[in-house]
Amino acid sequence: MTTTPGARAALETELRRILTREGALPPERRLSERLGVNRYQLRVALRALRAAGEAPAGRARARAPAGPPRRPPRCCATPLRPSCGSCG
Repeated sequence: MTTTPGARAALETELRRILTREGALPPERRLSERLGVNRYQLRVALRALRAAGEAPAGRARARAPAGPPRRPPRCCATPLRPSCGSCG
């Protein structure tokens, strides 16, 4: 997909306005919907702003905190009953 230089410059200008007004950029999906562009076009503009030092580096994805370790399933084998096969 190609974007004209004028459209890309307009998108970069709008991103600068958002950064100035809000202090940070919203998530990429929401931002692309708000500006009416696809995410590829948005990424190209963001890459240009980041290369120029005008936009912060992208955020790493948030991960869910690790829960307690999972216990292995109990074996159903007993002295009177053989193993079910799934527990080894």
